[in-house]
Amino acid sequence: MQDAQVCYEEDTRKEKPRSAWKKNIEIEISKLILCKDLVEKTRKQSKLFTSETKSLQKIMRKLNLNVKSVTDLSEALVKKNESLDVYEKKITDHEMKIDISVGPEKIMNKKIDKEILPGDGLSPVLFVLCMDPLSRKLYEKYTRDTMHNDADSHTSKHLLFIDFIKLLATDNSILSTITDEAKEFIKVIGLEINKEKSAILDTCCDDTATLYEGEDVYKYLGLIGDSKSSLTRSSFDEVQSKLIARVERLCHT
Repeated sequence: MQDAQVCYEEDTRKEKPRSAWKKNIEIEISKLILCKDLVEKTRKQSKLFTSETKSLQKIMRKLNLNVKSVTDLSEALVKKNESLDVYEKKITDHEMKIDISVGPEKIMNKKIDKEILPGDGLSPVLFVLCMDPLSRKLYEKYTRDTMHNDADSHTSKHLLFIDFIKLLATDNSILSTITDEAKEFIKVIGLEINKEKSAILDTCCDDTATLYEGEDVYKYLGLIGDSKSSLTRSSFDEVQSKLIARVERLCHT
């Protein structure tokens, strides 16, 4: 199997819009890696969900296994005179790797040896690998700002955690500029911004995310924040209580 490649290059991004990420990651990896668990589930005669059945069909087609239906996989395998062990061996023989490149320079080769799910279950490792160049780009091009809230202050341009990114700026013109930079990058690598699940605290970018004002609240990394970009008291109390409970459990072990 050909190695997948994630590329981000300022000068050529229009010439290579989505193919490197979209074709190799979503199609090649997800079709192959999922198969082990699905085959094992079938071996135990467990009922496959519709999404699992479709995934297994795609994997079989990728491996040139002409099984038209996998509703009853055991029966299908008998018809094809193939055993589950043969299927598992063919999948195990595929080595999954991703080349990470910045422009023409390859900076990393990452072996993928764990299951990767499509959609919301996409491996966090892949999100980090493809979003890290954006983080570097923002720090390279834009000056960090000091942000203040009711209790503290910190200097940064953005916060990044797997597939969550929080852009920070002291005025709306800078916020608009770095938002456009992030949107263009995300478009290049084949991802999309979910506007309904994204929050913006200024009208300059309300076409990208939902505008929050006044008493409105939003969630970032599962924590509820207000329109001043500060955690609500309820979120603080919840996190504090969980930390205390965790420390108490550790003290008893």
